[in-house]
Amino acid sequence: MNEPKRPRGRPRVDESLRKRTVSITLRGPLRAALEKAAAAADRSLSAEIEFRVEESALLRGLMPDFTRQHRFLQMAVFLQTIDTFEEETGKPWDEDEAMVGALVARVTGALLNIRRIALGLKIERAAVEALIAEEQERHDG
Repeated sequence: MNEPKRPRGRPRVDESLRKRTVSITLRGPLRAALEKAAAAADRSLSAEIEFRVEESALLRGLMPDFTRQHRFLQMAVFLQTIDTFEEETGKPWDEDEAMVGALVARVTGALLNIRRIALGLKIERAAVEALIAEEQERHDG
């Protein structure tokens, strides 16, 4: 009984499933935020970055093909504002018309602030990131 010989060594891994190393340089505040999120999710920093890149790719696949790059920033501000608003009021944003109106006013103000900074004054990206961080602090604090 001649059985076929098994190949030596490890079984080959499908190339599409194989992980490849990528180097990335992060500024201090971004790295700290990612490390905090990774710890909260019980992931390594590398796993957190991979998770976010995959999530971003998935979201981009689900979203319309935006012609203007700042649409994702606008969506992030919109969603962050909803979270902050709901935490402040303790109620769902769509519970009544007055709350919807107040939220729309707040979102509009936040988006116009970003537009003024990013387009009108042409301040560096750090100013836009500061607005996002400010909204995040309102949300967290």
